[in-house]
Amino acid sequence: MGVRTWIRRGVALAVAWLMAAGIAWAQAGTASLRGTVTDEQGGALPGATVTATSAATSAARSTVTDVSGGYQFLALGPGLYDVKYELSGFRTAVRQQVQLAVDSASKLDIVMQIGALTEVVNVTAEATHINTTDASIGNTITRRCGNASEGPFAVVGQALT
Repeated sequence: MGVRTWIRRGVALAVAWLMAAGIAWAQAGTASLRGTVTDEQGGALPGATVTATSAATSAARSTVTDVSGGYQFLALGPGLYDVKYELSGFRTAVRQQVQLAVDSASKLDIVMQIGALTEVVNVTAEATHINTTDASIGNTITRRCGNASEGPFAVVGQALT
């Protein structure tokens, strides 16, 4: 075998590995959640603490609303979340089982009611799954495409079928 044959095989192997890595990377999508926190008269509530807790892992992330009452979570793992809203002088509000899909931006606005800090209001509405922020499209993929021990050709072969 000549040098050219070895180079061709090396290039083919490198391309196969890059394709396998691209397929794996494409499935590593995340979700985002944003919204606005207002009072009953529609006024923005800056300084409210918003906590998103994953139902699958119990991992929690918190943020504080800005001057216009807005909040945003980027790079959340897809799945179900419980979202809690807290602000001194207002009842704590909780939205349970909020579904976040892969590569999607969900919007979840909340109206907080004046009340004691010990009161909790459970809201049973769903987050909207309409992407109004950009042109990206995401889908949840449930089919497995091989595993690393089978090598890159098995993964690429299964992805093409």
